[in-house]
Amino acid sequence: MDYRTIIDDYAERPFWESSTRRLTFAELDREVARWRGFLMGKGLKEGEVVAGPLYSLADAVGLPFACWSLNLLFMPLDPRLKADSLDHVSKQAPVSLWLREENVPGDSIKEAGGDFNFNLFSNRPSLIILTSGSGGYAKCAALSRANVFISAQSVAQYFSLHGGDRWLHVLPDFHIGGLAVWLRCFVAGATVVSRRKVTETLPESLTHMSLVAAQLQTLLGKGSALPRLRAVLLGGSAISTSLIDKALGAGLPLFSGYGLTEMASTVAVKKHFEPRDAETAGAELLPGREVRIVDGEILLRGEVLFAGYFKKKRLTAATDEAGWFATGDLGLLKQNRLTVLGRRDNMFISGGENIRPEEIERHLLHIPGIEAAMIVPWPDSRFGHRPVAVIHNAAGHSAGKIKTVLAEKLPSFKIPRDFFGWPAGESAGIKWRRAEILTMLEKGSLSPLE
Repeated sequence: MDYRTIIDDYAERPFWESSTRRLTFAELDREVARWRGFLMGKGLKEGEVVAGPLYSLADAVGLPFACWSLNLLFMPLDPRLKADSLDHVSKQAPVSLWLREENVPGDSIKEAGGDFNFNLFSNRPSLIILTSGSGGYAKCAALSRANVFISAQSVAQYFSLHGGDRWLHVLPDFHIGGLAVWLRCFVAGATVVSRRKVTETLPESLTHMSLVAAQLQTLLGKGSALPRLRAVLLGGSAISTSLIDKALGAGLPLFSGYGLTEMASTVAVKKHFEPRDAETAGAELLPGREVRIVDGEILLRGEVLFAGYFKKKRLTAATDEAGWFATGDLGLLKQNRLTVLGRRDNMFISGGENIRPEEIERHLLHIPGIEAAMIVPWPDSRFGHRPVAVIHNAAGHSAGKIKTVLAEKLPSFKIPRDFFGWPAGESAGIKWRRAEILTMLEKGSLSPLE
């Protein structure tokens, strides 16, 4: 499959729309040509990297396609990255052009003349996405066009995405989950419907959504009529039973996905026919993804597996000799269905016992009225560390009541010593990270539950 075939086949269909603007596939092609003209004027060579702050591709809709037409790598960055993080990225990825407001093309830039085309399934590195790394610094994961477009094609097929369908886009595009929405719609001839927040007015004609749990919670809390959707795909964190109940009660066709940057987004999908599915059934593997469990850890490989990480400006493979990638996630595989138990590196020791935060979080999220939960290790003079819980406690449960419920499911050493309220406001990213929660606890900025 190539770029030009899709543009020609879907030329007059809408590719993207916001609340104020709309682009057809043919108009997208002209945007790509405009960006090509800009990039060609910079004298870049094949294999070089173009990077820049980009919350939403709506701000530069033709940029990645223009990069790929010239065999350049595209690297979208979080506009909120601090100077030390940018310095780290610049030492890892071989960036030749840093896009900033003062050097992006204006309307006066002319389109590059002549026809152009490129193979969507090229195996050469074409995209760099920052993903969580050790020491607080991100890793520079390199993906090929084949990785991201095969992923986009299989997810589009799973959700029966076709021309005329409209996928809500509210996730940031410096994450693979946000960028993937554009690519799915591109290969399917569907429309990306951009909004900055789910609190904005949403068109009734939406057919699909990609959200994180906090966004779904906000959407359901609006109390307004919801579009007649065919799929709501959740990712990013564990989902509470309360939230599943609310979504199903509102008539939403709820799916949750397990995915990661290194596998070009979604690996496995689970449909929540009823709340107990969240506890008993694993997620169905999508085509082209292979999985095995070794010493409790999820290993993955397949057509969508990334090329490796850029380290000190060199691409470094991250698989074993057989091509398996160790995810760092713990899981179970039964009847080709995958259950994710948590992160290996989140585990800590309390009084000689292994504590896996995600296990405790799952039990908390099954308590009606607890809509979000995070367990972190807290220093303890006797046990070294004890688990402490930070929860979104919509039902107003007391700490004592929660401990009583947990005691029916967990041994005493896994029951949190203390409970604190969920942070007010929004995370700088799409979800709160454990390090952020721990910092708030250290500063005393979270309220304890009585």
